[in-house]
Amino acid sequence: MPVEQLLIHASWKRCQISGLSPEGPVGESKLNGRLLHDLLEQSEFFLEAVRPYLKILGKGKQNCTAVVVNNDGYILSKEGSLGDENLDRSMDIGTNWSEENKGTNAMGVVLHEKTSAVIKGSHHYCRKHRILTCAASPVFNPKGELLGAVNVSTTEEGSGTSLLQAVKVAAAAAENSLHHTVPRRPELTGKPLYKMEDIAGACEKVEKIKEMAEKAAMLDYPVIIYGESGTGKELLAQSLHTAGPRRIGPFTALNCSALPETLIESELFGYEKGAFTGAQSKGKAGKFEEADGGTILLDEAGDLSLKAQGTLLRVLQEKKVTRLGGGKEIPVDVRVIAATNKNLQKEIAEGRFRKDLYFRLKGIFLTMPPLRERTDILNMAGYLLQKISPVSKKISPGAAEKIVRYSWPGNVRELESVLMQAAFLSGDTIQKEHVQFESVYEMENSGWTLEETEKNAVLEALEWAGGNVSLAAERLQTSRSTLYAKMKKYNLNS
Repeated sequence: MPVEQLLIHASWKRCQISGLSPEGPVGESKLNGRLLHDLLEQSEFFLEAVRPYLKILGKGKQNCTAVVVNNDGYILSKEGSLGDENLDRSMDIGTNWSEENKGTNAMGVVLHEKTSAVIKGSHHYCRKHRILTCAASPVFNPKGELLGAVNVSTTEEGSGTSLLQAVKVAAAAAENSLHHTVPRRPELTGKPLYKMEDIAGACEKVEKIKEMAEKAAMLDYPVIIYGESGTGKELLAQSLHTAGPRRIGPFTALNCSALPETLIESELFGYEKGAFTGAQSKGKAGKFEEADGGTILLDEAGDLSLKAQGTLLRVLQEKKVTRLGGGKEIPVDVRVIAATNKNLQKEIAEGRFRKDLYFRLKGIFLTMPPLRERTDILNMAGYLLQKISPVSKKISPGAAEKIVRYSWPGNVRELESVLMQAAFLSGDTIQKEHVQFESVYEMENSGWTLEETEKNAVLEALEWAGGNVSLAAERLQTSRSTLYAKMKKYNLNS
């Protein structure tokens, strides 16, 4: 009996022994609220490594969803749609797809057997899932411990072979990322931290930024890091921390764009037990308390609401926090690094950012250059390809020319995802046709200037979005404010 059939047979037998019914209701173990928040926070190390590869698996494909699950079967991140509301809801973040809950399915089998698997149609134990074809591959940390799995599910008919190859490439790339990260003080942070030597590139602009960052690392001044999405702002922030005297302390990151107003104070200050419904029984330290003696990164600081800005300003002024539900002031000694893709001076002028907070955050500012302004794109491509591909690959002259001529609106992050697709499609050598972009970006007219390329990309994105600026900005992987600036620059109307 083939290995695939043996895996399915063994899984069905476990389901029958456990009393699961193929016809009955499928288990709906799902985390919400604080429990889900804490799980995602604990899984950040894993998610940072796998999320870039998950995006390319689920992006732009019809009736297809890519998810990553932890080793207990809980979905941590999701990309794409199956085209059915009920099926999509069944794969919401926080849903458990272990074999015990969902019967025989690719994720559950992979977590149990610790090997890749395809489960299609009638091979699913539960009838509700037999519309699906699924493929999953395990992801292990550098110690060989199972972290979870990458899974792709589709309602389209097929053998599942191409899906399996895709998830294997994604899992291998994620494992390579995990091997190339450098965990530092895991007893304090549990997260991988980069160092200055991890900032790749031979471009003069990058070398200058590294030189400035090495000097800034030895000081305790606050820092603002400017840069478009995907340029490596958090990489630089972590490197500032690990190169300076605070490296023996913790590094804590706070994603300001994902900070609901209802959670602002509990995230920044922490809380005592019983402070609110759903609070952990032992209470919880806030981000500033966690970062005491070290560094805190305020990622996407330009997206903070005005209320959140006022809350943050108090901490920076007083250098003390008081947990929700508590009365004791706790002094904190923290270096603050803010990262943003927005022009904060413009945000101040338009009333979206507080001037007093800006001057608390601004000591030194560094700007990460966009990939299109760098002279080392091919060097970066070679470096990233080594990380992504489990086997050595070359880039043909035609592919190299295509890479150099592209405007890279998504910067290094987009280059990495394009190379992942190219590595998947190619043999020993990546050819021109293996380098694939979203059609809205791909400019075949080699005579276009960079500005003409950018203008046409904006026009096509707006046309694709039917004039909806928010959708067009998402398509271009940029912010609405940046897109409005480009529209004004080229005199374009939505």
